[in-house]
Amino acid sequence: MTEHKSSATKYVRAFRSQRLASRFLIASALLSAAAAAERPCPPSIINDGDSTVVEGSQACPTVSSGNSDTPDYEDPLASCSGLQGRRVVQVSTATAFQHAMSIANCGDTIQLAPGTYGAASSIRNDCPMTAPVIIQGAANFGSTITANMDVAGTRTVVTGINFSGSEARVRLGGTNNKVIGNRFTNWRSIAVTAAEGKQGEIAYNEFSRPHAWVANDSSNYPLRIGIRTAEKDPSNFHFDAWVHHNYFHDFPAKPDPQSYHSGQSDAIEVCQSGRESTALMRTGWYIESNLVERHLQGHGIIDLKCGGNVVRYNTVSDSPGGRLDARAGSYNVLESNWLENSGGSSIHGGYNKVVGNRVRGGQLTVMAGDLDWNNAGGGYSRALHTLVAGNDSTSLVIGKAYNSASQYPALDTTVEGHVGGKPVLEREQNTTISASTNVRFSTAFRLSPASVGPSALTGATNEYLTCRVAR
Repeated sequence: MTEHKSSATKYVRAFRSQRLASRFLIASALLSAAAAAERPCPPSIINDGDSTVVEGSQACPTVSSGNSDTPDYEDPLASCSGLQGRRVVQVSTATAFQHAMSIANCGDTIQLAPGTYGAASSIRNDCPMTAPVIIQGAANFGSTITANMDVAGTRTVVTGINFSGSEARVRLGGTNNKVIGNRFTNWRSIAVTAAEGKQGEIAYNEFSRPHAWVANDSSNYPLRIGIRTAEKDPSNFHFDAWVHHNYFHDFPAKPDPQSYHSGQSDAIEVCQSGRESTALMRTGWYIESNLVERHLQGHGIIDLKCGGNVVRYNTVSDSPGGRLDARAGSYNVLESNWLENSGGSSIHGGYNKVVGNRVRGGQLTVMAGDLDWNNAGGGYSRALHTLVAGNDSTSLVIGKAYNSASQYPALDTTVEGHVGGKPVLEREQNTTISASTNVRFSTAFRLSPASVGPSALTGATNEYLTCRVAR
């Protein structure tokens, strides 16, 4: 483990010198965290000036048993004192809605009447944490938006809206803006695009049944993605997003399963393939407590293509072939995820941690590659210095080759405390295996539909709700 730590420290410093580091500096040794399971209350952290660590006293009402070496996400509204004294602006037509968005004041709630709103809209207010603009749909998702909504500025909350139709989508930029408790159906391309900004929150939404593939889709690599980043370089990326308690289900298979470019329908994708400018930057996304069911994609359905992200407490089930992938990047953490009847998990890139996951019906693989670990040039990078600890998987393969071009072996993998089938060594070098581990993690658990999506907001703590939705 000493070799891991010293190498990681050198690489973190290299990131800082390039100004690509986010606020989340995931080192190999972190202070203990109270690991929240179905936790709808904000975590709390402190920053010691060198790395972001969890405050030891932080706890939530629904904390699971066990401690974790992974830090909690910093909720930028954790100290919010409430949303009292708000002005409510009632709108009932698309024109009135556009106008209300253009003249909104901090502290306004724009209340949509039941009906359909088909015009594109945008908002760019800069508001304090106690007076965000709230865009609120009618009760029981009675307000349907069929067009694009562009959210920029600071502290706007979009909640309770039914986004439905081929052009229905949200572009979430700015700082501390939030998409919470909405439904997305029948969209084409991307339902929520995380654009230029930071600390966006996408939570308690339901993403299901995107638009069917159409006849000319297969000619232009069509997308049916729930949440995806838009930017291709660090200068305008969306950093430090918190994506949690979302429900993704019933996504389609590729139009032509034999053709990679016939279509893509991931649940979540952070960064894009073959982008050398983003693959090695630290994006700081926290992806936790999301449920993916009946997703027929066939490859990475929670897909990381850059570094410094944490993916934990998620469940992927009944999704044949779909994987939780660290496709590229470094210092990603995959912790305590439940993967059942799926493609398992595939690890590329450097200095990643894969701990406490439960995999059934798929493989846990540390990959060999046709590129070195830090190369993002349109191929598959090998894994370097991967920590694989405390996982429960009947199939663990170290050095799995994606194809015949995978000439770079998985290098310096550490396997500790593995439960399940005996690790299989293929195209690898310097793998060490031990029966026990001192790495701390929570026991993986299976999420149910009742604990995610809009209906689960009723179980969120007042501490969480009072900063986000006026209820």
